[in-house]
Amino acid sequence: MAKGERLRPAFTILGFVFGASAAGFAISNAILSLLVILSRVLVEGPGGDLRLSLDLSSEIAIVLCIGILVLGMLLIRGSLMIWRLSVLGGAVNLASGIVLAAFSYAMIYVALRLLDQVYNLVFTETLLMSLFAMISGVLGITALFEQLQRRFGPAYAPDPNVVRVAVGLPDGDAIQVTSSLDDRLSDLRRKVGETEATAVAGTSMIFRGKKMEDESQTLRALGVKEGDKITLV
Repeated sequence: MAKGERLRPAFTILGFVFGASAAGFAISNAILSLLVILSRVLVEGPGGDLRLSLDLSSEIAIVLCIGILVLGMLLIRGSLMIWRLSVLGGAVNLASGIVLAAFSYAMIYVALRLLDQVYNLVFTETLLMSLFAMISGVLGITALFEQLQRRFGPAYAPDPNVVRVAVGLPDGDAIQVTSSLDDRLSDLRRKVGETEATAVAGTSMIFRGKKMEDESQTLRALGVKEGDKITLV
């Protein structure tokens, strides 16, 4: 974990893959279904203008499509957060995966009535979407518990001479770096550079609002504590 804690648990990787896949199916399914539904409910009026001819089934279908589209975008967000080892990402994947699975099964019944033109494609996409969404939700909660255990579980025995420091990168992202209090700032820079080489080059270190001119100082001498943040600008 000294190299920026870039090691990801297997469940985190699978949660990202299935979450991103479910999101792709959801967005394409919602767009395709919306286009087909609109082609069915748009009718030509007496004056040649187009009007919406909506019934209850069409309205429900449109609401489902919009909901699936939004949930797909949430899954993308949750999957990216899982990839960054975020506990919140697991929760987002869990919630959006469960709701998306329910919406997708509802869409199957809608397809029987309204989407006969492309029924086979919509039906196949919807089944895959619901399957991936359920897997994504399960992996989301698994990743959530795994990350919570990694942070607060009994397996973590804190060493008073070791701290985890948040290092802010120039692009606004941040990574966690585990270092000894006897490490110098230059050692911390080197560790970050092992995973973020392009982000480290030519940057200055800011700690507690002050630019660190002397990078030979140790973290202990600077009073760095667990959870402190050092920013590269």
